Amino acid sequence: MINKISCIYTLAAGCLMAMTGCQKKDLNSDGLNLNAKMAQTQGTVFARNLLFDEPGLQQIQADLINPATKTKVSAFIEPAATKALSYTPVGHRSVYDVPAAVTAAKESSEYLRAIGIKLMLTKDSLIRQPYVAKASAILKAWAKVNVQSWHRPAETNLMSMYESYSMIRSFMTKTDRDTVDGWIRRRATVGSFKFIDQDGNEVNKHNNWEGQRLCFLLYSGYILNDNTLISRAKSEYKIFLNNYLLADGRTADTKDRDAFAYHSYGLVYTAKILHAIYTMEGVQARDLSKEIVNTNGKKLVDAIRYWEPYLSGLYHMEFKKSIFESERTGPRVGTYDPKSSLYALDEIVQSFSELFPYFELLEGTPSDRFNNVVRYISLLNSPNIANTPSFGNIVHFYKDYNYGTTVGSLKLGGYDNAKLISLGIKDNDISSFKVPDNLKVLLFDGNFRDSVNVEGTQKVFITNQPNLGTAGFNDKTSSIIITNR
Repeated sequence: MINKISCIYTLAAGCLMAMTGCQKKDLNSDGLNLNAKMAQTQGTVFARNLLFDEPGLQQIQADLINPATKTKVSAFIEPAATKALSYTPVGHRSVYDVPAAVTAAKESSEYLRAIGIKLMLTKDSLIRQPYVAKASAILKAWAKVNVQSWHRPAETNLMSMYESYSMIRSFMTKTDRDTVDGWIRRRATVGSFKFIDQDGNEVNKHNNWEGQRLCFLLYSGYILNDNTLISRAKSEYKIFLNNYLLADGRTADTKDRDAFAYHSYGLVYTAKILHAIYTMEGVQARDLSKEIVNTNGKKLVDAIRYWEPYLSGLYHMEFKKSIFESERTGPRVGTYDPKSSLYALDEIVQSFSELFPYFELLEGTPSDRFNNVVRYISLLNSPNIANTPSFGNIVHFYKDYNYGTTVGSLKLGGYDNAKLISLGIKDNDISSFKVPDNLKVLLFDGNFRDSVNVEGTQKVFITNQPNLGTAGFNDKTSSIIITNR
């Protein structure tokens, strides 16, 4: 089995190197130069990377100057960068089913990310020197021994390392760059396949595994300035979306696993792809990819909107209809907890900023950009997001027809029966409401948190309703969910 896979990889390496090796062309079709960019401005040294653009770096600098935010941002950088200097680098051949390797990958990624940001904030080359040396040592420790396995989810433990390398690469010596670039290209050779299983067979995948493959492939293309890899990743991404986004708003992951844990997990990698396009090519290129319509007539936003009611607490029993019997009857069966998807929101909010209010909804406290480093980086280009007026839009509910006698005004989120009563909105006491253009209202005859919806127990509205009686829902509302439209 090992020999079969090795032969396939070796043959592919020769083919791919012939197609893409030593390519240094720019992305002329987009009018961009993707060669490693170095620009020294206002005390920073910017290198084009997968995590943030030059305005993003300037925002980091501004946050470090601001007394109100300095401590929070410094905590993302200084402790890990300092600790890294005494870290003994260790690489592993595989991160699949090797707990020590996973731990080492996470440690390496944390240190590299902190060093990468610190390097761009430091103009003095003498101060940068020990950090560059340590980052180079960490990356080479992996580059010299690591081989990509067939198990895509396990490989994602190295994804953050790619992101960090894109920041650090321009500061490294050519010899060290060549070593790490060679590793990236070898792994990209494996990633050029749709999917190779543990027996060495090429198989098509339509779920998160394919999203992970394409993310690695795109990352590799950007890091290596390889237009062939970039173009391949983008063209196959469109094909992927045709199979991944279903006509009803679900994803292939949701269909196979019957779990919003997997719905959100899969969307992380589409979010990373969009994020990379944004930082490397700009907002217009990102938005073009974001707005791709697949053969089912669906866009990524449709999968987001399908998910939103469940983020607000809509009942769903996870894994009951999974394609895997062990999941249908095993310990994973249980009610979906939207808090378990906060890590996914941290990534997805970069391209879908309208999801920001869900942080406060799920965490129970007013949200800002500084909860964790991933969220912080995702929102570098939206520093005033918490104060955006559209997030304050509310739905006004009335006791009588034609908007007579206000009973309450609610913003985005989920309101079960107990919460409505605590806010002064009685059970079955709504006859009309007004909704702004950017929101959608789901009314439930019953509590959305603890029962499966059957036909007739919920209604969905996107326009003002002067008379809920015409929809057969007058004085029937016991719980409410408000989402983005």
